[in-house]
Amino acid sequence: VAAAEPDAELFVILGHDAAVGFTTWERYQEVADGATLVVVDRPGTEAPVDPRFRWRRIDIPELEISSTDLRQRVAEGRSIAYLTPDPVAWEIERRGLYR
Repeated sequence: VAAAEPDAELFVILGHDAAVGFTTWERYQEVADGATLVVVDRPGTEAPVDPRFRWRRIDIPELEISSTDLRQRVAEGRSIAYLTPDPVAWEIERRGLYR
């Protein structure tokens, strides 16, 4: 991505578990060197972050649905309206993901 868009500011969005285990990723240092890491924590928790990297946190409302449940709904042809942002739902539909 950086080669195709050299002037773009890149972000990698990580959930709580991914942020906790980030330094176990293969080539994590390359990822951290090229992007700001954005952590979306579970409500009431805060993943520890390595101060060597650029981090941001965002707060989101708690949803009583898991990503597994969302994928299952899509696979069954059920709506995910109001459960994901519209652009995410549109991209899932456009690409035919999870069917």
